[in-house]
Amino acid sequence: MWPLAWLVALLLWCGGGSIAAGAGAGEWSPATLATLRGHAALQAEGLARCEGLTRAWLALADKETGLLPRNTKERAWVVKDSASDNYPYLVVSAYLTDRVLFGSTMLDILHAEAKYTSRVGRVRDDYSFEKHTWVREKLDMSKAVFGTAEYIKDGLLPLTDYLGPSPWSDEMLGMMDDLWAYANVKWPYGVIPSSDIEVHGDLLQALARLYWFTGNPKYIEYATRVGDYYMLGGHHLTHNNTWLQLRDHGCEVLAGLVELYVALQYTDPTKLENKDLLAHNTYSPRIQARSVPQADPRHAGPHPRGGPQRAWDALQRHRPENGQDARR
Repeated sequence: MWPLAWLVALLLWCGGGSIAAGAGAGEWSPATLATLRGHAALQAEGLARCEGLTRAWLALADKETGLLPRNTKERAWVVKDSASDNYPYLVVSAYLTDRVLFGSTMLDILHAEAKYTSRVGRVRDDYSFEKHTWVREKLDMSKAVFGTAEYIKDGLLPLTDYLGPSPWSDEMLGMMDDLWAYANVKWPYGVIPSSDIEVHGDLLQALARLYWFTGNPKYIEYATRVGDYYMLGGHHLTHNNTWLQLRDHGCEVLAGLVELYVALQYTDPTKLENKDLLAHNTYSPRIQARSVPQADPRHAGPHPRGGPQRAWDALQRHRPENGQDARR
C-alpha cells in the first residue's frame, strides 16, 4: 500500500498537466507546474532516502530480540540513544513510506523493548545483545530514569505529536506513570524521580503535554512537584545558581517551566498569583529574577559574542534594577 504522500508526489511528477486541467483551464501556469514537479521530485527523493535509512537500520537489529543497536559497532540497546534518538523517527519513516512495515516490524520492536528492556516496572534500562541481559549488572536507577525520561521527551512525545493516540503513546504513558510510581528522591514538596536538571526539563515538558493530551490532572500534579523544586525549594535557576546553561543538557528545564506556567494558568491560576509576597506555595514572587549570574565563558562558544553570550546580555538587560520585569 502506497501512502498518500507517495501518490501525491507521483501524480504531480507524472500528471501535473492533467491535474491542472481538472482544476480548471489556465488555473495553474507552466511556471507553477514546473515548481510543483520540482517539489514532488524532492519529496519523492526524501521519502526514498527515509525508507532506505529505515531498512538499513532494521538490517542491524539483534537477531534474538529484534532490538536496534546503539550504532554499527556497539552491540547493545541503549535507551538514551537507540530509543530516544533513533527508533521513533524510523517509525515515522515507515508510516510515511511503508504502512505494512509500520504495522508489523516497527510495532514488533516496541513490544520487544517492553519485553527485554523494562527493568523497574516500565522504566527502561540498557540491554546487551552479547550478554543477553542488562549492560549494568547492578541497577543504577538514576541512569534508568535519565534514559527513560529522554526516551519520552525526545522520542515518543514527537512521535505522538505526529501519530496521535497509538500503541506508542500508550507505552509512553505507562513509562511516565512508572517513573513516578518508583520515584525515590524525597524532599519537602513531595517525592520526585530525580534531582538531575536535564531529567527535570524532560519531565516538565512531557508532563505538561501529557496533561493536554489526556486531560488527566495527575500529570499537572507531577509537573508541579518538579516546578516547586525550582520555584519554592531553594533551587531557583537564577537566585540559587552561579550560572545557567542555555544549550543542550540543561536548557530543557527553561522550556519545561514555561510549559508548566502556561498549564497552571488554566488548571491552578492561584499557584501563580501574587496576593501575598510571603506566600510559600505560589510562584509569582520568584518569577521576577532578583539577580542574573554572569555568563560562564566555558559555554560561550568559539565566538566571544556568540549565541549564549547574547542570551546572557538579554537577561542582564531585563534585571529588575534596570527597571525591567524578568517576565518581559
